[in-house]
Amino acid sequence: MDTRLSATWPRRDHCDQSARWTLVGGAGEDERHGDRPRDAFIAAVSPQLTKPNGRDLVALRVEVQGGAANAWRGSCSTIFFFDEATGISAMMRTTGYSLAITGVMQVDGRVRSAGVYTPDEAVPFQGYVDELKRRGVEIREVS
Repeated sequence: MDTRLSATWPRRDHCDQSARWTLVGGAGEDERHGDRPRDAFIAAVSPQLTKPNGRDLVALRVEVQGGAANAWRGSCSTIFFFDEATGISAMMRTTGYSLAITGVMQVDGRVRSAGVYTPDEAVPFQGYVDELKRRGVEIREVS
């Protein structure tokens, strides 16, 4: 079982909380630790997070607006379902497909930027959406 976990605090004191987590051994790479608080945390949350027969769903909607006086508005949405045929979870599809597609695009030259860029700066949008569609993920623009 993969026991690497991350915790996110959507607050201003995220760095402070992360530092505390690191100090108590939560960020260690060695999986052979025994008596660290991380072990107790994993033991406490694993039963609630492990659902061997679970079928997950990820719903995503992005709304944007901008331009002069915020006159331009747009949104897109998608829903990822557990794939019964392959056994690939919705969360795997949400994160893994994106990572695989951008990796392939870097190797085949469609991502040409060198250095540090955000995905929206470096990855060609339509090519990315086309690759998602090839994997059964459709993104629709909604007005």
